Amino acid sequence: AREPIITAWSTPAAAFLITALATTPYAEAIGAYLLSAAAFVALGLSGYFEKAIRLIPPGIAAGLLAGILLQFGIGAFGGMSIDPVLAGLLIMAYLVLKRFTARYAVVGILVLGLAFLIIKDRVNLSGLALQLAAPVFTMPAFSLNATLSVALPLFLITLTGQYMPGMLVLRNDGFKTSANPIVTVT
Repeated sequence: AREPIITAWSTPAAAFLITALATTPYAEAIGAYLLSAAAFVALGLSGYFEKAIRLIPPGIAAGLLAGILLQFGIGAFGGMSIDPVLAGLLIMAYLVLKRFTARYAVVGILVLGLAFLIIKDRVNLSGLALQLAAPVFTMPAFSLNATLSVALPLFLITLTGQYMPGMLVLRNDGFKTSANPIVTVT
């Protein structure tokens, strides 16, 4: 049986990292990220997350999901006050593009929004150059500070903001997918 399992970067975790990494050395941030990943592997292998998900009643799961989606929906319209013309243009473009080419609607509004900002001279791309990226190895460093201020919050935010809602959506839609391999592999 096929089941809709999608993995992506956790938006709340990305927002957290933007602020947390401002005060954490890069090598320690890498170490903290590795610790968070190891904690997810351990959680997936232990099976405790799957057991916890099964204990949550469907009504509470729907309420948790609604709370997360409500915040996401409210946040999506936060930019309306910053630039209502741009926001209105993008909403209208999305509705039109979704009607005619749903597959490319998001890419279309990205291109349209960027074109609008360039025309209005709000974005300067003169310093942009196309070149190949070269990887640079950084040895991870581990510290108690980075563990408590980056790894632990990253683990909890991703667990509660990504894995739990995702599994609850699957459960509410009747899928019986085990959370253990998803948490372990991703």
